[in-house]
Amino acid sequence: MNVSKHIVAIFILLSPLLLPAQNAVFEKQFDNNVEPFFCYDIAFFNNKIYLATDQGVFTVKNQLPELFHFSNAEILSFNPQDSILLFNDFDGNFFQIKNNRVQPVYTPSGFKKIIQNTIINSYVYYDDTLYIGSVLGENALKVFKNGYVQLFNDTSSFSYIYNKNNILFYGNYGKSPSGELKIIENKHTYTLHFSTQTGITKILVAQKNKNDYLVAKGQEIIHIKNGKIDAQNFLGKSVECIFTDNEHKLWIGTSGGIICFPNGKIDSENSINYLGNKTISGICQDNAGNIWVATVSSGIYKLSPAPEITYTGTATFSSDSIQNAIGIKSVTPALPSLNNLVINDSALNQTPPLCTITSLKINNRDTSVINFYQLPSKSNSIIIELGGFPLKNGPYKYKYKLTGLDTNWIYSGENKIHYALLPKGTYIFEAQCMDKYGKWSVNKATVTFEILPPFYETTQFWFSALIIILILLAGFVYLYFKRKQKQEQEKLLQNKKLVESEMLALRTQMNPHFIFNTLASIQSYIVEKNTKDAEYFLTVFSKLLRQVLENSKKQNITIQEEINSLKLYLELEQVRFNHKFDFDIEVSPDIDPKYDTIPPMLLQPIVENALWHGLRHLPPNKKGKIKISFTIENNSLVCTITDNGVGRSKAEKLKSLSEHNSLATRNIEHRLELLATLHKKQFAMEITDLYHDNKPAGTEVKIIIPYEND
Repeated sequence: MNVSKHIVAIFILLSPLLLPAQNAVFEKQFDNNVEPFFCYDIAFFNNKIYLATDQGVFTVKNQLPELFHFSNAEILSFNPQDSILLFNDFDGNFFQIKNNRVQPVYTPSGFKKIIQNTIINSYVYYDDTLYIGSVLGENALKVFKNGYVQLFNDTSSFSYIYNKNNILFYGNYGKSPSGELKIIENKHTYTLHFSTQTGITKILVAQKNKNDYLVAKGQEIIHIKNGKIDAQNFLGKSVECIFTDNEHKLWIGTSGGIICFPNGKIDSENSINYLGNKTISGICQDNAGNIWVATVSSGIYKLSPAPEITYTGTATFSSDSIQNAIGIKSVTPALPSLNNLVINDSALNQTPPLCTITSLKINNRDTSVINFYQLPSKSNSIIIELGGFPLKNGPYKYKYKLTGLDTNWIYSGENKIHYALLPKGTYIFEAQCMDKYGKWSVNKATVTFEILPPFYETTQFWFSALIIILILLAGFVYLYFKRKQKQEQEKLLQNKKLVESEMLALRTQMNPHFIFNTLASIQSYIVEKNTKDAEYFLTVFSKLLRQVLENSKKQNITIQEEINSLKLYLELEQVRFNHKFDFDIEVSPDIDPKYDTIPPMLLQPIVENALWHGLRHLPPNKKGKIKISFTIENNSLVCTITDNGVGRSKAEKLKSLSEHNSLATRNIEHRLELLATLHKKQFAMEITDLYHDNKPAGTEVKIIIPYEND
């Protein structure tokens, strides 16, 4: 975790208070030099700083933590007592550090079973006897050295503090653990009522002077002096530890940083906040005056002393509710005696105050205070200012709740509440005030707000929107079918053009010159009485005619059918050319010629051009060659016709590019364009002139067709 080594204190200037104190900057200790750990408490004992961590007990030596004891134990808290330092671990074991050695505090074999369902609040080891106060469970425990365990049954209905010779022992027990604390002092008792129902949580107690206590539970902290409430505050964060330094400054560690009261009074308007939102688990001070602070998971911090500093600040209150952490700060307890108590409850609270709403602003504009407001959707920022009467019993603290937004009461020391951008709905605001004696008002200041929905959420809007949507939907459906109809018409037109193109291709393929020359060759064989060649020639010619006519009826033919037609055609032309050329047909292994298809009547006109305008003009000593290949490239079927003829440029010079050749090429290109439009895929023809030593060496024609291998 990369945490800045310097956290600057944040404060607001109200009125100065000049005191000798520490610097305003906490310095993080051994930030980048150790592995991260959880720290649940910190103590200064025998000139050493001790850390209670999830990895055992550590001391600080040479600015680094050093393992002191229990490398695998999770240590929960410390309790310094005169010449010993008590601590306990997660498994319910208790130990004492005495003369720099760790000794276990004796507990009987069945002791862990007794406390297995309790949460330890405080403990003390006095006269070889262990005293334990818990949060859960019906009783306090006294564990004698001989193993005997005694329960304090007579206090099971109350939490309590016991005072004798300035020694505290406290717990939180009984049937109403959230509402009250019974204080037993010098054989007299009185009951302290907490203002908030925090449920089962720990109680922290610190003694400042004789008959002078600080009691904290949850977010509430109460100053009791001479049996009366001197101050009662809400800090907005759960109180985790309380510490008074050598200069009598009060340090309160919370689940959201530290609050320092330089004059030692929690009701003072002068306070300083440190360490942001870090959860504080313990505070102590060494002999040099350094303040050491442990956080649960954010490291250890130290505040060094300075000659003097001017403290200014403001009381700290907020509505955040954060649960307690594990670490607590205990004070030195001792052996209690609960016999012969005189029960004499003292009344700590006075006549209930009256809570009122003194002003109300809507969108930052003052308005008259009435019981009910119906507001448009944009008038949804509310500022409410509260007051308590009589004024002499202030300053007042408040709790409030906006039903419809808040689920729990919010406690605050501020009398101004701001709700920004409330969503639509009905809200009921309720508030009560508490005077300086801790007495809550009986009445509730209430006001109701109804935030109307915006226009786009009203029935009228949705009805209009529905009509518009239906009109748009009808228009969309109309346009869809209109476009569909147009596409069908275009498709019919493309099919018609394709059929016409195929008929033209058929006429091109059945070149009259080819038919005439073939019949003339057959006649010549008959005249010469070469019946064998005439019969062969006639048989091949008839097969070719039949296959061409059959293929012309299909949209696609197999590659094998195209190869058969090409072979028949080339065999006839070989006879006519007196075998002056050879041909070769190759099919790639990843093509299935009996399954894969191509459009008919595409290749034969190209082969014919290769023969009559390429190979025919070769010199007598050079034999012609035609190569036809079928391959797959980039998910396309590529049909390549290559010849070693004289090339297109020389053929042009020899005037051999007849109108038939030009018509055949244009027809193939037109057919490919129609196929591309019809199938929404790419069809193309590429013609490449071949050269050898910068001399024409033939022509290569590629027909590119989408390959579909379903």
